[in-house]
Amino acid sequence: MPPVEDKIRYWRRVNCNGRMNGGRFEAAQSRDGPWITLGWSRWWPSYSGEQMILPPGTLSQYKAFRYVGHLWGTVAEIEFIQNGAKITGVVFGTPGSWGNYGATVGKAFDGDTSTYWDAPDWDDDNHAGIERP
Repeated sequence: MPPVEDKIRYWRRVNCNGRMNGGRFEAAQSRDGPWITLGWSRWWPSYSGEQMILPPGTLSQYKAFRYVGHLWGTVAEIEFIQNGAKITGVVFGTPGSWGNYGATVGKAFDGDTSTYWDAPDWDDDNHAGIERP
């Protein structure tokens, strides 16, 4: 049986149309990088989720994965899926949240598309990631 494709699934935050424009998904051997780009988010992803298909075995080469927002750091949910299984691990990223409302990076990986990560500032380096143990 051939291996199942790897993929990235992601959902946009409700009422934040276009904020994922220019965002990118990256991978590295550790959360310290260096990072390679796996792909770019769509301008206006669906509320029901988008997926980016990757060749089988792509994600197995890396230990850390992240979404880097372009200017806006906001996303409802992210899943990195290797050979059909969701990658789990330690969440990391830009600390804090806009207005200190608790929409921190952990919300991007909590399995709930009604919550969201909202970075504290408008910056090209805002990121939410997960690193395998």
